[in-house]
Amino acid sequence: MLLNWSLRIVLLFYCIGSFGNVLFGQDSIRYVLHLKDASPKKIWVDCYFPSQANADLIFRFPKMVPGTYKIYDFGRFVTSLTAYTEAGKIVPNHKTDVNTWAFEQGEKVAKIQYEVSETWTFKDSLGKDVFRPAGSTFKPDTVFALNFFSICGYVDAFKDLPISLHCIIPEGFYGAGTLPFTGQTGDTLGWKAEDYRALLDAPMLVSRPDTATIRWDDAEVLVAVYDHKKTTTAASLVTELSSLLTAQRKFLGGSLPVNKYAFLIYLDNPKSGTESFGALEHNRSSFYYLPSVEPNWIREQIRDIGAHEFLHIVTPLQLHSEQIHYFDFQHPTMSRHLWLYEGVTEYSAGLVQVRYGLISPEVYLEILNEKIFLANEYNDTLPFTEMSVGCLDKYEDQYQNVYYKGALIGMCLDLLIRKKSEGKMGLQAVIKNLSDDYGPTKPFADSLLLKLITQKSYPEVGVFFQTYVDGSAPLPLDSFLHWAGVEFKSDGTYAAFTLGGFELLYNEETQRIKVGNTDNLDAFGKAVGFQTGDEIVRMNRHSLTGESLETELFQLFSEIKAGEKVRVEIARPLTIGKFKKTVKKAKMVLIDYPKDQQVYFSETPDATQKKIREAWLTAPN
Repeated sequence: MLLNWSLRIVLLFYCIGSFGNVLFGQDSIRYVLHLKDASPKKIWVDCYFPSQANADLIFRFPKMVPGTYKIYDFGRFVTSLTAYTEAGKIVPNHKTDVNTWAFEQGEKVAKIQYEVSETWTFKDSLGKDVFRPAGSTFKPDTVFALNFFSICGYVDAFKDLPISLHCIIPEGFYGAGTLPFTGQTGDTLGWKAEDYRALLDAPMLVSRPDTATIRWDDAEVLVAVYDHKKTTTAASLVTELSSLLTAQRKFLGGSLPVNKYAFLIYLDNPKSGTESFGALEHNRSSFYYLPSVEPNWIREQIRDIGAHEFLHIVTPLQLHSEQIHYFDFQHPTMSRHLWLYEGVTEYSAGLVQVRYGLISPEVYLEILNEKIFLANEYNDTLPFTEMSVGCLDKYEDQYQNVYYKGALIGMCLDLLIRKKSEGKMGLQAVIKNLSDDYGPTKPFADSLLLKLITQKSYPEVGVFFQTYVDGSAPLPLDSFLHWAGVEFKSDGTYAAFTLGGFELLYNEETQRIKVGNTDNLDAFGKAVGFQTGDEIVRMNRHSLTGESLETELFQLFSEIKAGEKVRVEIARPLTIGKFKKTVKKAKMVLIDYPKDQQVYFSETPDATQKKIREAWLTAPN
């Protein structure tokens, strides 16, 4: 294991000119990103096309990012787009939709130059926020988080051509990522990508370097950190990630599925981007956006989230359907199998930690308890395959259940296979066998997956899919867990106040609680009349804004009694950035909630239960 590692700098000569011949007549796409002297929140991008570019070229930006399951329309971040011929003549253009530009026929476009806004703080009439790990931010002389979905457009006919990427950077900056480095000349760094898809699959963190590495004989893992408060460093995360990756190697059969990988970690002001804290996976990296808080908490979060994101190397990055392999950036079609891509990945992320001693079996049961409790908040009779297909629109409000019920589906499937095999085989082995047949370059037909898994395991697995994944029956968790000597008990109910039962969001600009989905308003919420988009300014004398929000909310709930009227001051949106003040009074009511239905280890498991539990939670010899 070696620390404080940075990518080797190989000095190669690159001549970057506005219309230099070296940039034209090439059978590749070249992007030049002007990060040095950038204006706040915006950068200029030059895109050079190969000599075979025709006269009716169409330039596009992706509609969404695979793995986020939301439509973002990245073309809306682009302004001042101008096209040129090789001789420097301007080619007139017009937008055909939010993501697409067409150019005057008869002229061959050699270069397109445009200005692009960062996605993290951008607001427009569409009002669609981009999950920050999937977007970009530009902070001149400080940091640039680059996700190329929002920066680099494409031409359909050229998506398979090689990519040459150049970043003109501030002095002392470094580009951390997994793209092959091609060299540096002055203030310009260069990288290459196999094609456009490979470029999008490789985010980059450009800042003054804070990096470390974890190295084995067959693989090396880069850790790159930008911390708003400068309290967490890359070196301080190495021990936690080393333990996790050692466990992952064992879980995956003794080696990592890639020889290079990168953890790109951006730690921001805790009040910024609250709704976007999280991470996004890629084939050889994962990008993390988290609050800059107490370092021990950061290490735990990186371990827990990293366990999930890293395992996406298996599904869907290694094993996936045609919808993912041939992803259409303009007309995305969703797979039926989010239970596998997100659910089984989330399940495996906890399992790998308990098997290899990163958490105790008792802590693992607490994780299962939480998932069972949260899954109860969603539609338990909606077939999971149906939800997956409709997760962008019809069932958008059910998507989050992939991390709860989706993980429980993975657990039940694993226990079923272990029961049928008498502990000799589990779900991970079935996925490995299926990956050997397919893999990253050979997708499976989406409609065949359940049949393929059944063929690799047992007929009872096919019945499980028909009943609980393709079907609408709730999971009989007590039956499956009983096989491993894990039982249920219930501790009654408890009463608590709520803010109204709406989906709780946060507006980072106003620093106020924001009302999301209102389908499940309780009596208090209905009496107030909350509407989606409302923001709570004050309740009684307590200002629910800024850094004191949690303290004020705690004091409010401590003071009031059931049946008392509460004065609620609401900021109701009119247009972007403008609100109308509304005041409502309503009686605060106590809501009865079932206490968590706890799962616990039986103290008297029989021999069969012991065998399955050991095969399930213990690392194989």
